[in-house]
Amino acid sequence: MPRSGQRTFPRAHTLEPRLVTYVVPGAGTQDGTLGLRDVASGGRRTLGRFICAIVIRGSGGQADVVAESATGRTAIFDASGRTVWTGGTPRNLVAALAGDTIWMQLGQDAVPVGAGGKVATPRRLAAFHGRAPNWHKGLVGVGNTSTVGGWAIAPNGHVFAMGYDGYAAGAQDIMSGRSRRLPGYGVLQGAAVGSDGMLYTLAWKLISSTDTVHILRIDPATLRIVSDADTRLRLQRTDNAELLPTAHHGILALVARGDPGQPIQVSVFEADTRGRIGAGPTLPPNIGLAGTVVPNDDLLVYGGPARNKISLVNLDTGRLQPVPRYDGPIGSYVESVG
Repeated sequence: MPRSGQRTFPRAHTLEPRLVTYVVPGAGTQDGTLGLRDVASGGRRTLGRFICAIVIRGSGGQADVVAESATGRTAIFDASGRTVWTGGTPRNLVAALAGDTIWMQLGQDAVPVGAGGKVATPRRLAAFHGRAPNWHKGLVGVGNTSTVGGWAIAPNGHVFAMGYDGYAAGAQDIMSGRSRRLPGYGVLQGAAVGSDGMLYTLAWKLISSTDTVHILRIDPATLRIVSDADTRLRLQRTDNAELLPTAHHGILALVARGDPGQPIQVSVFEADTRGRIGAGPTLPPNIGLAGTVVPNDDLLVYGGPARNKISLVNLDTGRLQPVPRYDGPIGSYVESVG
């Protein structure tokens, strides 16, 4: 969707990527070596045996890596690859950087890990639970704790978590402890704060194969839904769903989905501050699983079927081109760029 003065978009300051993480597979299905590449220097460093990792960026340009091993160990690395902190099993490998503090979920708590790996007092996460319909035999809840599907950091430093258990979902202000259930939804994925100050998240019903993905705007003061936009995108099997703030194209919703044995299709939508959405560029099958917005509002797409390759998408024209300077080593799988 081209830029337009008739639409009001959330605006974000996008950063040039500093780090690329990638996994070189081993002999086992969950056996791999995590590597880190410095984009500017091209230097590479091996971080150890991990199965997945994400790069998180702060508004000041700080970059950190959060990784999970096959045995459930969590580790945080700084941009040089130095180990900052190691700990327990994350509920979901989703994290956010507020100032110099990384927020993640460990068990029932939101855990803040500060500079030098110092852990501050954890905050108890709200539990959002629903009941499965009597006819629904295939799914079960996730126990006593909701899973955080996304973190949002407000300009005033407040940290918000989007939690779900498959049958119920809700939003929580971690700093105040306030929470509210978001009726009608069982899954929340991704979170962002727009220039209008509202929270954005992706939502759907896990128990309905005919349900579609929605983009919600939530008032951070009341935690109530302000607008609910239906993308009309049927779920199938969802491999990844995330929100990416941009400077001129609003909040991007990126959803990667596909049935087993079938190509993975990435769909892109753009949400503005009036609760309206539009379709982004059409991408070829198997182009990737995840995305990172870079300066000039170009979109990097990578992961999964793209293996070690990263593609650059112009959001205005839809033009697609390779970017070898970001690629992982041959034989690897890119995990995250940031």
